[in-house]
Amino acid sequence: MAAVARTTLAEIEFASGFVEEALRLNEQTTQHFRERSNLIGLPLTLCNAAACLVALKRYREAQDRAGEALRRSLAIGSVRGALWAMQHLAAAAAFDEGVGDKNLLARAVQLLGFVDEAISRRAIPRCFTEQREYDKMVHVLGRALGQDAIRRYMADGKAWPEERAIEEAFHSFAV
Repeated sequence: MAAVARTTLAEIEFASGFVEEALRLNEQTTQHFRERSNLIGLPLTLCNAAACLVALKRYREAQDRAGEALRRSLAIGSVRGALWAMQHLAAAAAFDEGVGDKNLLARAVQLLGFVDEAISRRAIPRCFTEQREYDKMVHVLGRALGQDAIRRYMADGKAWPEERAIEEAFHSFAV
C-alpha cells in the first residue's frame, strides 16, 4: 500500500511542478518493486520515472527506463505499460537527437500515432504526465516537420500492427 501511495504522491508532485521530487519517489518505488519482484508495479514505475526524466531533459536515462519498462511490460502482457513505454521512448529520442534527423522524427510521430490508436481502442486515458509529454511532442514535432507531415505520419502509425510498433520502438528508440 505504501508503494502505491508513493506512486500517487509522485504523480501529484509531477503535476505540481516538482519533477525532481516525483522522480525521487518513483525511484524509491521502483527499488521497492525490484526488491519484492513485483512484476506488475515495476514496469509502471519505470514508465513514470521515464516521464520524469524526459521532463528533466535527461533523455538517455529516460530511454533506459522506458526500454526496460517496455521489455517488462511485454513479458507480463501489460498493454498499458507497453504503450506508455513506447510513448516515452519516442519522446526521449525526439527531444534528444531528433531535431536534426527528420527520419527519426517521422518514426517518433508514427509510433505516437500507434499509441494514440491503441489507447483510443482500449479507452485508456492519458494521465497528466503522459498528456503533458504528448502535448509537448506534438508541438515540437509539428514545428520541426509541419502540421501536414504530422497528420500523415500519425495516420501511418495508427495503421501499424502491434508487432511493427514494438519492433520500431526497440530498433529506433530503445538503448
